[in-house]
Amino acid sequence: MPFQMEWDCYCLPIDLTTDLSVEVIPDPWTDAVAYRAAHLAYLSIQNFNAAGYYDKLFTDRLREYSLAARVSRVTNPYGRYAGGY
Repeated sequence: MPFQMEWDCYCLPIDLTTDLSVEVIPDPWTDAVAYRAAHLAYLSIQNFNAAGYYDKLFTDRLREYSLAARVSRVTNPYGRYAGGY
């Protein structure tokens, strides 16, 4: 008899120990990791201006990649806006 299960766990990626290790974060998002690391490093030394600068770069880069990766939608197949007239 099948039973429903609820797991309380989390999964971690493997460590990148060699050049042959598989990267879990897909391209192009791997470029933004350096900005996040710089943000956290500047936060740890309490340089909040530089931390804010790198956080802004990180969020802007993720926004650009997200917009480029998403599939756009057509609002109306006939090329007109819905409603109006």
